[in-house]
Amino acid sequence: MNNQLMSIDKTLWPLVVATSWLNRLTEDSKTKLSNAPSYLAVLGRVNKKSEFMKAIQIAKHLEVLNIKHAEKIFENSLSDAVKKAQGAVYTPDYIIENILETCCNEIGISSNEIPTVLDPACGSGGFLVGAVRYLSEKLGISYSEASSKVLGIDINAEAVENGRLLLDMLCLERDGALSEAKLIQMDSLLTPVSEQLNALGVPSGVDVLATNPPFVKIQNLPLVYRKLLTTNFELITSGSFTLASIFLSNAPEYLNSRGIAGFITPNNVFTSLSAVNLRKEWQDKKNLLRVLDFRHFPVFNASAYTCLIFLDKGAKSRKTFLHFAMNEEPTLENIRAVTFHKVPYSGLKSSKWRLGSPNAIDLVMKLENCGVRLGQVVDIKAGVATLLDRAFICEIREDAYTAVGGDGLTRTIEPVLVKKFTKISELRTGATVSDSQKGIIYTFDESDDTLPVISELELQTIAPNTYAHLKSWQENLLKRSGSDRREWYAWGRRQSLTSKGPKLFTKTFDAKPTFYLDKTDGLFANGYSLTVRDSNEGYSISQIKAFLESRFMFAYALVTSFEIQGAYQCYQKNFIENVCLPPQSLLPDHINAAIAPGSEQELKIARFFGIEVDQLESCLSSYTSP
Repeated sequence: MNNQLMSIDKTLWPLVVATSWLNRLTEDSKTKLSNAPSYLAVLGRVNKKSEFMKAIQIAKHLEVLNIKHAEKIFENSLSDAVKKAQGAVYTPDYIIENILETCCNEIGISSNEIPTVLDPACGSGGFLVGAVRYLSEKLGISYSEASSKVLGIDINAEAVENGRLLLDMLCLERDGALSEAKLIQMDSLLTPVSEQLNALGVPSGVDVLATNPPFVKIQNLPLVYRKLLTTNFELITSGSFTLASIFLSNAPEYLNSRGIAGFITPNNVFTSLSAVNLRKEWQDKKNLLRVLDFRHFPVFNASAYTCLIFLDKGAKSRKTFLHFAMNEEPTLENIRAVTFHKVPYSGLKSSKWRLGSPNAIDLVMKLENCGVRLGQVVDIKAGVATLLDRAFICEIREDAYTAVGGDGLTRTIEPVLVKKFTKISELRTGATVSDSQKGIIYTFDESDDTLPVISELELQTIAPNTYAHLKSWQENLLKRSGSDRREWYAWGRRQSLTSKGPKLFTKTFDAKPTFYLDKTDGLFANGYSLTVRDSNEGYSISQIKAFLESRFMFAYALVTSFEIQGAYQCYQKNFIENVCLPPQSLLPDHINAAIAPGSEQELKIARFFGIEVDQLESCLSSYTSP
């Protein structure tokens, strides 16, 4: 960001950019922009003459490269609080163009019937600028004529003003005419859709809805607004849902009889518990047309994993929708070139959708329906939750436990209150659990089966160093959010207070299935443990480990799990518990045994599941980068 821009109030950035933009325009267009309501609106943000003079000075030296550069500055001019609360984020051009192109190709467009395009969460107008450009270039009409069919809504008045100004700047540069787009400030979630459409002058609906809705989670919203949303959208909202789910559910209401809606939205909408009701709605209405999943490949400069979703008003007779999962970083060219496959609605379960090629889904179904389900054989648990690890975790040095206090002092911690502990996220391939073990302060009374927290007096008496250490963290411990404990010196939550060995550890996210053997009763965090149940069907922990690290499990995880950047799959309980183990007789039974690719052992297991090795390899290659 330009250093001079940083020296003035962010709300004035659009004024500076627009003033700089005047230099690109003809004299007539300069006059039009200077007198346009959009320019006068941002000019009205100036409170002092000195602010105006400074803005003008900065504008003289500011180089605005193009309309997209201006759009980025406009987006960044919104306060951090607004961006967090409303999810304002810059959308790349190739995403906007593909959404518009797909929607317009679906409905068929011509200069005789220019489609109406709406963004109900328009922010500073990125999709609207894209729509004007696309319609103009596709239909051979002027930018200002194309803008007359472009509509926007946003809850934030400042963003709406920015959007109007941005469109005026675009149209004046290209045509010498002001934009004719209609942008209104309105809460598009709590205002009835019919009221929004009437306000926009399109009571029968729009042809195209194209948007990047806010990915804001419910817990990040003010309590009063949160309650209004959960009350108004009771059937859709559950758990930790995002605002995007409501926009997705509402989308068909904005459309006319031929209309199409295109979204870029989080791709966990197909697997998350909070989106179960939305998936049920799509299965019932059969209004999902197409999904392009970007998997772990980043689209935004943010930790969001996304997909494109296209919807219409639905058709009960519809049997399938189209799907494709990318195996390389997306560009406009390669997403145009994908070959979609059909997904039958009849094969979906709303609890969690399994999406993939017919080959991949067939493989997953076989791995889930032959043999013994993993969840029957092992108990899968999350680790401890102290809610302030640095106060409880100890290092092991020369057979003694030490910990750094909140006061910066290093103390020796009495072993009577320490358990062996593993931070699974820190385990490295090839290392043993014992190499990475630390200690964790354990303030529970093991002489009582209910494991109550020991009294503060007892803590002070039996472990004075430990007490002094925890006391140095007391202020931080009292501030823990989400703690269910009254005792300030106890862990934040009572979970996984015991963890009998032997057991397997898995990271929450990993680049391939890797399971670490822990022979001890040590505790853990930042991952999951798998402990063989008493009624384990006869499987040994070595056999389970061998299968879970095989190519069968890797293929299963690639198709069914949530992924993050770097091609890391999720190995949480709900993503692994339904895979099935083949008979024990097909599995090796010694520690660190592996089912080698192409080995006779792998072939026998493949035959048991009814899987061809070619099918397994095809699935792996289609989900891993070329």
